[in-house]
Amino acid sequence: MSKNILVFGGSGALGAEIVNFFTTKGWSTVAIDFRANTVANKSIVITNSGETEMVRVATELNATKFDSIICAAGGWTGGSITSEDYFKSVQKMLDMNLSSAIGTAYLSGKLLSPGGLVVFTGANSALVPTPGMIGYGVSKVATHQIVKSLAQADSGLPANSLSIGILPVILDTPSNRAGMPDSNFDNWTPVSDVASKLFEWSSDSTTRPANGSLVTIETKNKATTFTLV
Repeated sequence: MSKNILVFGGSGALGAEIVNFFTTKGWSTVAIDFRANTVANKSIVITNSGETEMVRVATELNATKFDSIICAAGGWTGGSITSEDYFKSVQKMLDMNLSSAIGTAYLSGKLLSPGGLVVFTGANSALVPTPGMIGYGVSKVATHQIVKSLAQADSGLPANSLSIGILPVILDTPSNRAGMPDSNFDNWTPVSDVASKLFEWSSDSTTRPANGSLVTIETKNKATTFTLV
């Protein structure tokens, strides 16, 4: 029987790679994003991550239970408390990062199978103060809190399911390369490495970190490590 995965942010650099990787492994894939993913078995286009759209998605998928649900949506922008666009930058990060995590949590409560896995994308940089990127730091710390909260017995997730957070240092994506063209890309994590690890966790429950774990993902000289925080 085919296994099912739902990828929130399934048309972004990380999400599209996850969809592609799982599809090639024979999983049935569903992508949710602001634009369609033509590789996924089913692609649902949303206009925002708010209640109305999330209820619509849950209703449309209500006949399907997912073995894994991954939140790969998000983005980055800087901004300190003295920035001219301070409020705009904070709201942008709340919309891109936190709202997608909140939506994923909601869908997990409705659609995750017992014993399933839900993974949220946090950030290693949010483990310490982020004065130059307040909105980003706040949105990612809140995402880490969601991971921990869903790991509790009374979270509303189905029995024996796990909530895990991945905390990349920096992913090798086209937008990151465009923003930092002079960086050493050997120290950036290929999105394929992340997709492969998520496939491992999804396929074999014995390889998963403990419920509520935050896992830093770091690459040095093209070698990627996954380390429990």
